[in-house]
Amino acid sequence: MFNPRRQNWKRHFRWEITTLVGKTKTGIVTIYVLNINAPSRVSLRENLLFEGRFPPDE
Repeated sequence: MFNPRRQNWKRHFRWEITTLVGKTKTGIVTIYVLNINAPSRVSLRENLLFEGRFPPDE
């Protein structure tokens, strides 16, 4: 699992529009365990994208 206090987010993840993609085994497992790309979550991110509030500022 990804530990945000000890690991770099950009090393483990990237956005493909509104879907979070794991770049490493740690990223892939974290996305799977937390169900980050559940249809309802992707839909919310699509709405935020339409409103100009997604992706998050880096």
